[in-house]
Amino acid sequence: MSQFEKYHPILTPNYTLDWLTQTPVKNIFELYQGNNYETSLTIKRPSSILDTVRNVNHTMQKVMAEKELTWGITDSDSGEFLGVIKAFDLSEDTPEAKISFVTKAQQPEELLFQVVKRTVKFIIDHFASTKVAIHLEKDNQSVTQILKLLGFIQANQGRWVLSLTEDLKENF
Repeated sequence: MSQFEKYHPILTPNYTLDWLTQTPVKNIFELYQGNNYETSLTIKRPSSILDTVRNVNHTMQKVMAEKELTWGITDSDSGEFLGVIKAFDLSEDTPEAKISFVTKAQQPEELLFQVVKRTVKFIIDHFASTKVAIHLEKDNQSVTQILKLLGFIQANQGRWVLSLTEDLKENF
């Protein structure tokens, strides 16, 4: 059994992060067809339900091969599917872990704050990464504000980095 297989569900105060296989394929497909906000380096945008099934299977193969962790984001109270968050480049050979996400547009700011914070905390607790990077495809003021609140610094156009210092690791 893959070590990564144990890493679910992950909880925040308001959201549940669980394998994409726990979400109806139709909901995942609709996420990519609707108005959403996404980083670069997310799951390839599917053009059909069948593409979505292939993408979910491919994603779960990467999880079982310990290449990435990808979770569907749901509202813990309503069960509504709200997006996907992925952590990758988690091996000891790669000091900089990466996070990417796609969420439905018009979500409360707490959604990204909670799930990005929890994903960073998960990286701190389980991996030897010294940095976490997020690359934003488009400039979005509310998203960049959340990244700043979490301690990320803009390294260059669209690239945000959080240095995982010992002090940050202890107090994050």
